[in-house]
Amino acid sequence: ALDKFTYVRQQAPKGVLYVTATQYAARILAEQGHFKQAYDWLLPLRNRLSNDYLHLLQQLAYRVQEWEQTVEIGQKAYQQEPSIDTALINALAYAIMGQSNPAVGWLRCAVQLGLPNVQNVIEKREFDAIRNSQAFQAWIKSLNY
Repeated sequence: ALDKFTYVRQQAPKGVLYVTATQYAARILAEQGHFKQAYDWLLPLRNRLSNDYLHLLQQLAYRVQEWEQTVEIGQKAYQQEPSIDTALINALAYAIMGQSNPAVGWLRCAVQLGLPNVQNVIEKREFDAIRNSQAFQAWIKSLNY
């Protein structure tokens, strides 16, 4: 299937057919563990992707450690369709970048949407960079743990 989608991309280098073939090919690449290639194929199309593929692009950006792109894409995806996963990935990326206020804001969004296992999430190593920040500590206390 990947070969066929790649062929379609070559034959129709723009337009709806190109975007559709690229989306399907990128999903296959991601499933095969080719995260960077899938990311590179989807990124130029970020303004034309369906929300499902915008979410996939956010996940890929996170996997390839493109933190700024992760949150930029995540903000757009969240505006289109708020989800726990999108908010959590944004929180993780902001935490890795050491930005405690936006990280805590996204954590709040995820919790409001019903994030399960909040205690396990806040123990993730990704939050180590902001763990002792005033914003993170105040938020932890507000959870009543």
